[in-house]
Amino acid sequence: AAVQGKYLSLIGGCSTCHGEGLTGGEDYQGSDLVNGSFRSWSLEDFVKAMRQGIGPDSQPMSDDMPWPEVGRLADPQLKALFEYLRSLQGS
Repeated sequence: AAVQGKYLSLIGGCSTCHGEGLTGGEDYQGSDLVNGSFRSWSLEDFVKAMRQGIGPDSQPMSDDMPWPEVGRLADPQLKALFEYLRSLQGS
């Protein structure tokens, strides 16, 4: 599933906003998906964020995050993307 998730992150352009290693940084508008608060998200949190645009803190996602498009993925694809992101090892 993580291989499919990696593929989805590549074709979805996640690194455009979250950086090459998906660690964010001052040159990127996206948050750090490897070392940041995303690490504490559950699969359910991720699916809700991608489908409804609401993070686990009940705050709306940034308008820059293309969650409406990502949310169109099927449940198994969202799970694969989540598992890939969780498999990334940070510092």
